[in-house]
Amino acid sequence: MLPTLFAVLVFAAEPVAATTPQPLSDILARLEASESSLMQLYETASFNVHTTYRSVDAAGKTKSLDEAETRLFQKDGKPWEEITRFLDEGQDVTARENAKRQKELESGKRKRKDGIPFASPFGKDQQALYVFTDLGVDPDDPSLRRIQFEPKRKSEKTYK
Repeated sequence: MLPTLFAVLVFAAEPVAATTPQPLSDILARLEASESSLMQLYETASFNVHTTYRSVDAAGKTKSLDEAETRLFQKDGKPWEEITRFLDEGQDVTARENAKRQKELESGKRKRKDGIPFASPFGKDQQALYVFTDLGVDPDDPSLRRIQFEPKRKSEKTYK
């Protein structure tokens, strides 16, 4: 199973309406549209992404925190990602993560298309693989809404 994913919430987060809450299906439709726009960037632009992976317990308390910085660009006419920095619980493991990725590419376990763009649970072709739960507003930032997602079936291609 892929690592716990929190970064998509950064891309997908938007202010919560001050009036009536929207149904989860409406929120997922808006997230899908946002992901579609983001995927177009992967195919046409070069940019850096800072991602925070936060694993939380049932009460929302952080169990682990990882950070990654990646550079996305075109390589041989196709989208590509380069890990420029990876912190595992504050420890720099960039070289290890790059070596692991390279080994997977060379062995055939990972293909270039597997990593770019990553398969966001909120993307059109991915939502059917997950169960989503609206957790309401973020207690640390009430302008944001939290959406929990879990794979319907565990797989190396789904996020928890």
